This record gives sequence, structure tokens and C-alpha cells, in this order.
Amino acid sequence: MRSSTLAILHPVQGLHVDIREAEDRYETQSQASAQPTEQREQLQIQNRLKELAEGLSVFYRDLGDRADDVVLITMSEFGRTARENGNRGTDHGHANVMFAMGGPVRGGKVYGRWPGLAPEVLYEGRDLSLTTDFRTVCSEVIGRHLGQKDLSKIFPGFRASPQTLGLIA
Repeated sequence: MRSSTLAILHPVQGLHVDIREAEDRYETQSQASAQPTEQREQLQIQNRLKELAEGLSVFYRDLGDRADDVVLITMSEFGRTARENGNRGTDHGHANVMFAMGGPVRGGKVYGRWPGLAPEVLYEGRDLSLTTDFRTVCSEVIGRHLGQKDLSKIFPGFRASPQTLGLIA
């Protein structure tokens, strides 16, 4: 069972989509299956990424001529641990990936630094290390695309680097 919420400000200036599963992912990852754990998890992530890609594609196509004026960022409030837990799933982790799309997005590349999965670079020995604060990404979109220069009310206490990531043209 899924619940979802969608909030749109008209004309479209902000969009928020929240989709939550009735069960947390690590519980469903551990359900019995004839497939080895690695194959099961690979299928689950492939299915979830396919759903995301299809939804984003439809959204972008439906925007039509407005697509050049829109920047969409995907993010999650948590990542996943780099290693399997005792239930053969993964627990909530530290860092994760963000995706961006839209007219002014300079796409086709990875922004940030891949820290790797070696034990000595994992955060607390279990999680992907954070290399780019989500506020850095959002600040660039809010500042460069939406024209909001004073980010102190949006991200109190956060000081964005004067050098941007180069994500927004």
C-alpha cells in the first residue's frame, strides 16, 4: 500500500511529491525468495528506478513548452548502509544520490566526488560518506534558477560556497 501527496503552486513555482511505502524497504528486502539476496535487491532497485524514470519522463513530457523553465531535484532524507544487515536487507544510512533535470540543468555528468566503498572511507564504518551537502545543490537552484539571493531564511546558518557546482547554466 502506498500513500502519496502532491503539492503544486500555480503557476508552477514549486512542486513536492511524497511517496511512502506502507512498509520500510529493509523489511521487504528480507522477505523469503528463491533468488539470492544480491539478485533480489538488484531487481528491487531496478524496479524502483524504472518507476522513478518513467514518472519523471511523463512529468517532463507533460510540461511541454514549460519544461525549459523547470528544474526538478530528487532526493531522500536518508541513504542506505553499504553492507547487508542481519535480516539480509539494508538499514537507513547516511549519504545518497540526488538527481536533477530541467531546462537550465547542465546534465550528462556526475557532480560531486565518489568516495568509494572501501571500509576505511565509509562513514562510521558502515555508510557512504557525504561529499556534497544537499543545501549546496538546492542553494544553486534557488539562487541561480529562481533568483533568490538571500538564502538565510531558507537555510538558516548555512553558508553556501561562493563557487557553485556548475549544475545550473
